Amino acid sequence: MAPKTLLLLPILTPLTFAWGSNQDLYIRDAVQDLDPYAVEAALRRRALIARQSQIVKAKRNAGRMVLSRQINARSPKAMPEPEPVAEADPEDHPFQQYDAGLFRRDGSVIPRDPYANPTAEAVTDPEAWFEGGELHAKRERILEAKRAVLREKRKRSFFAKKAELAKREAEAEAAANANPEAVAEAEAAVEAEVNVEKRETGSWFSWMKFCPLSRTLSTTPRRSYADVVDISSIPPTPIFHFSETESLMAESVSKFANEVIAPKVREMDEAEAMDPTIVEQLFEQGLMGIEIPEEYGGAGMNFTAAIVGIEELARVDPSVSVLCDVHNTLVNTAILKYGTEKSRKMWLPKLASQTVGSFCLSEPVSGSDAFALKTKAERTSNGYKISGSKMWITNSMEAGLFIVFANLDPSKGYKGITAFVVGKEAKGFSIAKKEKKLGIRASSTCVVNFDDVEIDGDQLLGKEGEGYKYAIGILNEGRIGIAAQMTGLALGTWENAAKYVWNDRKQFGQLVGEFQGMQHQLAQAYTEIAAARCLVYNAARKKEAGEDFVRDAAMAKLYASQVAGKVSGLAVEWMGGMGFVRDGIAEKMFRDSKIGAIYEGTSNIQLTTIAKLLQKEYTN
Repeated sequence: MAPKTLLLLPILTPLTFAWGSNQDLYIRDAVQDLDPYAVEAALRRRALIARQSQIVKAKRNAGRMVLSRQINARSPKAMPEPEPVAEADPEDHPFQQYDAGLFRRDGSVIPRDPYANPTAEAVTDPEAWFEGGELHAKRERILEAKRAVLREKRKRSFFAKKAELAKREAEAEAAANANPEAVAEAEAAVEAEVNVEKRETGSWFSWMKFCPLSRTLSTTPRRSYADVVDISSIPPTPIFHFSETESLMAESVSKFANEVIAPKVREMDEAEAMDPTIVEQLFEQGLMGIEIPEEYGGAGMNFTAAIVGIEELARVDPSVSVLCDVHNTLVNTAILKYGTEKSRKMWLPKLASQTVGSFCLSEPVSGSDAFALKTKAERTSNGYKISGSKMWITNSMEAGLFIVFANLDPSKGYKGITAFVVGKEAKGFSIAKKEKKLGIRASSTCVVNFDDVEIDGDQLLGKEGEGYKYAIGILNEGRIGIAAQMTGLALGTWENAAKYVWNDRKQFGQLVGEFQGMQHQLAQAYTEIAAARCLVYNAARKKEAGEDFVRDAAMAKLYASQVAGKVSGLAVEWMGGMGFVRDGIAEKMFRDSKIGAIYEGTSNIQLTTIAKLLQKEYTN
């Protein structure tokens, strides 16, 4: 038996009660699955039983003391030492041992087996008992009878459940024999579910430079312990809790960001350009295909893992984070959700390994009113022709693939908007003015022109006239990514400033961080960051669960951008002169934070979205 199995046996014993030969079966299942909820429930049940036992023993000891005093009052003369009596072996009895005994005249206790008949001494030797001893013995016999009834009920309950389970299995086997096609379909569904679980928790990041893991995590489906454990004792699920895979993701990306990206942050900000080697290493680390399935060359991980990576990158440089964010949550998502199998095979392997993606929606006259598009598309004999300009396009200098939204039928208004996939090498495609920005300077933002760009019919993304729906759905997911970028920025800024005021900066003969006023500001800021992270990861989990997450995404982006602006501004003040000069990162993070309230929906747009959804929910 494995060491961890031996350690878990005393924890899981309360789950098995006294079910004879079936005890090993339940212990083995629980240990194999290592279900944290079952283990936690076992611990709680064990603690509860121990506490109840302590209370019972305390009451009995108090009663014995009272009786002993009464006996001593009646018989003040010295009494001989009681003869030793062997205690009952607890191994002979599977249930909790009750410390119940009978009293001699001197107040000493005669230990006995609580489940056996009263001892001969209790019945045949009345001289050994004080007045009322027979009543006490009768009470013990009644308690023993009740315990026997309880044991019988538990025994019958177990065998009844066992019989019911056997009956269900027999019925299921009979149904399976009668309908083999349904069985095959069910087996296929289970296999698909296991494959999904394997992609999320299975073979992971063996290609990671800083976290080489050539192993496979358990893909065994969790069994239900509803028949073994009181469900009310199962601990509640935290708002957000990282799985082992997601935690390893955070550690690996953090190490990569601090060792590879951090030394180049100031240089890239001054040059207002992304270092090409950083982009190459993002692909090498697998961070540009986090959600892309393994069959297309990606990591095959979940949405939360992508959010974790975006946040960890932003703690060091939001410019690199937004490149990864747009590529994963907008471009990859668009092709995964709306592309045909042919387009997926054509584009996803490139997006996972070498080609940066860009999302072209905004135009000079369509910012928050994103669907007031002027870019047009026309059908041709070979496919489509696109004409127009796009503005504020992130990743445009580095990208080789663009998701472009154009109106195929202006007479239908926004219902004519259609999505296309356009390569950088297309004739008529050009990148014009590169914007000089306040923050995230290393991230390229340019004007992109389409002068009668002709594309094949296969480059249509989804269906004609459905582009506005695609854009809305994709941007809702993208807002969670921007929110994660802002929480990462806020956390990185806070950590940098906190280390400085608690270790380096001194005023009036002591560290600035030792002043209570500074400590209160640090505590308040960290609390707000933690609250913003809860909103971000709650929205991510709801998106993964297939629940409605639009309002949660809007709240996360709104609040995270507000917290990032507030904390980065305070950090400049906390650090004094060092926060104002470019030698540190405080002033850069302060500049970078401003974009959070603007792109992928301004703060006012988020408030409008939240208010509309609330009004819809609370209007009769």
